[in-house]
Amino acid sequence: MSDFSNVPSTFPTALSDGQALADDGTLYNSVQTAENNATDYIFIAPGTFNESVKVTTNGLKIMGSGEGTLIDSSTASAVGITVEASNVTVSNLSVTAGDDGINYVLGSDNARVENVTIVDTANTGSGIVLNDDNNIVYN
Repeated sequence: MSDFSNVPSTFPTALSDGQALADDGTLYNSVQTAENNATDYIFIAPGTFNESVKVTTNGLKIMGSGEGTLIDSSTASAVGITVEASNVTVSNLSVTAGDDGINYVLGSDNARVENVTIVDTANTGSGIVLNDDNNIVYN
């Protein structure tokens, strides 16, 4: 189970729509850029982020603000969120993808997915793909 003890208990009020806050204290206009700079957590404000996100940071917690936070990779025909790390939590957001919504690749165990809505995937895509052990999905 993920440890949220070092994550602030309330969503940051300084975030504007379309921004992501990494634990380095910087606001980013891209979830991928926030992931590239985060070591522990990312808060994502409401808005549509037209990008595909690759997570390579072990133990990262990615927290949206609910269904108003959308990762949309449908125009790129790509996976919405690809996780290539262990102990990664994705929560409180929606994904529209040109392929799989969220794909935890082989070796990315202890996945946790909470309150995630897969809005749409391409004809060949899957909603959430879990390829390893000890995974938890909550809705």
